[in-house]
Amino acid sequence: MTLKTFLSLVSFTIFFFVCTPVQAQLDSSFGNGGKVVTIIDSVYSNAEFDAMTVFPDGKIIASGWGAGGRLIIKYSDSGVVDSSFGAFGKRIDSFQMNGATSMVVQPDGKILTGGKYLERCLQNGQTDAAFGSNGRVSPLLDINIQIALTGNKIIAGGTYQNEIVLYQYNIDGSPDSSFGINGTVTTNFNGPGAGNYNNIMMRSLLLQPDGKVIVSGESFVTAIQSTAFILVRYNNDGSLDTSFNRTGKAYTYVGGGWAQFGRDAKLQPDGKILQCGAGGLGIALVRYNTDGSLDTTFDHTGICSVNGDLHEAHCVALDLSGNIVTAGITDSNQCSLRRIKTDGSTDSTFGINGRILTLLDTIAVANPYRVNLLHLYNDGRILVGGYIRSEPFLMRYLFKSHPSVIKQPANTIVHQLHVYPNPADESVTIISPPTNGALTIVDIQGHLITQMKVNGQPRVLNLSEYAPGFYLITIKASDGQIFYARFLKK
Repeated sequence: MTLKTFLSLVSFTIFFFVCTPVQAQLDSSFGNGGKVVTIIDSVYSNAEFDAMTVFPDGKIIASGWGAGGRLIIKYSDSGVVDSSFGAFGKRIDSFQMNGATSMVVQPDGKILTGGKYLERCLQNGQTDAAFGSNGRVSPLLDINIQIALTGNKIIAGGTYQNEIVLYQYNIDGSPDSSFGINGTVTTNFNGPGAGNYNNIMMRSLLLQPDGKVIVSGESFVTAIQSTAFILVRYNNDGSLDTSFNRTGKAYTYVGGGWAQFGRDAKLQPDGKILQCGAGGLGIALVRYNTDGSLDTTFDHTGICSVNGDLHEAHCVALDLSGNIVTAGITDSNQCSLRRIKTDGSTDSTFGINGRILTLLDTIAVANPYRVNLLHLYNDGRILVGGYIRSEPFLMRYLFKSHPSVIKQPANTIVHQLHVYPNPADESVTIISPPTNGALTIVDIQGHLITQMKVNGQPRVLNLSEYAPGFYLITIKASDGQIFYARFLKK
């Protein structure tokens, strides 16, 4: 395939994807009509999913609460429980007040979860006895521990006695004495002129490429007599980063009095920080510049409020075009997906007027539904999860502008490539098709970046000289098939 032909195909694909209205349907190849509801235990109630990872091969691992304790389940790409994991596909740790509210998968495949304590298991779901004490580490925190990996270090954070507390551990679970005091940092928000911060909740823990740590959450602030979104940024050693809003701390009142909460946060490739949650009667999004100030290019004020139907945004993600997708619920038992453009305006090509609503259940009971999880596939599919009437669920969407239905030149077969991690920082691994072929990479403007031969083996691509942004990988196999993937360089 010549470069001219290839760029024509790229241009056609991007034009079709951007300009076609996105109409959703549940993915019938996933679970029962696009939905998977897993019954955990007939005795214990309040089972739910709070964290999720999708592997390059499409398998899904989700964690949360179940059977009175910590729950981890692994599924195939089609939504079938993977019986090779744990006990019949599940790992259940029936220990009181010990859900798995956060999860990361290490590069070696080991699974680290956080709740009341940290726990690590092997790829097969069995306890990793080499971590901490028989697979567990118990920081002095409340039950909502958030975790992240930075190189060969583990950062765990949460709240304790109305303070934010961070712990940094070595990969074996021992404290890292180079961080804070003996591996621990405590942050009190109260102080002269600051007013009092009560009911502080940590919701997200983010890592910048330079190693700085961002804590996101919410708190009741007496100075404004309202709940507000909060952010804290730390240097690599655990000290507050005073280049961030001068104090290392920031709070934002999004409007709506008590009905505010900051549920999730994401770091954009340009370093700006997104928070999502609720404010007043609808979804609230806040975007900050790298110095902690509000980004006034985002809906003019840095705060984007979308009112209506008591919508709440519990999770946020960025698609490969830089658009913002939120997932949450309405007061009408519906899953709510919304897409916002990078400037904070509603993307009216997504669903109906920028939103997609899906009825989760027809039975009306108190607080029966929650959408806690959101994953965007490279091929345009969307996976959400949470709980329906106290049982964990996953649900997957297809779209009519899904790449599999894009018309291609005659006799050309196009397949999706797997690349990871995505977004990527220093390198990206490309899982090549099992055949010889030619690989081409272009940037979002269609400029040729590199060309190389592939032989069916995974290839690690060094990104040290790549500028931040989106790239398109295409492999033309020797039998004429075309494989593609998009990835984001941080």
